[in-house]
Amino acid sequence: MDSIKIAFCDFPGPFNPEKIIKLLKKRFYIVIDQKDPDYLIYSVAGSKFYNFGKNVVRIFFTGENIIPDFNLCDYAFGYAWLEFGDRYYRWPNYQFYDQYHELLERRVSLGPTQSLSNDEKGFAISSIHKSMGTLFETNCSNVCMNISSLIQLVYT
Repeated sequence: MDSIKIAFCDFPGPFNPEKIIKLLKKRFYIVIDQKDPDYLIYSVAGSKFYNFGKNVVRIFFTGENIIPDFNLCDYAFGYAWLEFGDRYYRWPNYQFYDQYHELLERRVSLGPTQSLSNDEKGFAISSIHKSMGTLFETNCSNVCMNISSLIQLVYT
């Protein structure tokens, strides 16, 4: 298994990178190296990413509706509906929540002549709100493959 050194910076509030690391660990041995990383994953809450050398691959990551500046980053994951070749992957922040998994499990389709009662409509809306994390598991392997592909393209 290949080893990669990564660093994180400029994330708002208390940031826990475990879900990103968990995805990458499926294909790589991960070393957290805040001084000399191969890859830097940074966000919107600062400018420390400027302090890393030119040889580091910069990956911008945000759950906010912010368009990445590809003059400053090599790759980006974000909320915006955007196409930028293999350099951008849309990954809204809600995919990190575990409740997102329930959406696919509870999904029910009505026939063309069926409709929900008022009680069912309230339940459906609250179920959808509660379950926004469901698609994460479905997309998790695809996202991991895309992250791995990006890293391999740049790393090799």
